Amino acid sequence: MGKRADPPKLTPDQIEKLRKLIRIYDEIEKAKPVIDKAIEDGLTECQDFKNLVAILKVFAPIFDGLQEWLDGRHL
Repeated sequence: MGKRADPPKLTPDQIEKLRKLIRIYDEIEKAKPVIDKAIEDGLTECQDFKNLVAILKVFAPIFDGLQEWLDGRHL
């Protein structure tokens, strides 16, 4: 049985970028219940709501399932 190759090492810059992506993902997950509550309360015309949805749409191509989540709410 051969020796497995070590996984590639991440550079400090790559590690920092991954940390940023994780923080963004965490904030998106926190925003989802806020958006659901705003929809439930009929606050979809509020500018803050529109801004939050616009920000999520920017990240939709990056995070799996986010676009489907937005589409499910007709956003």
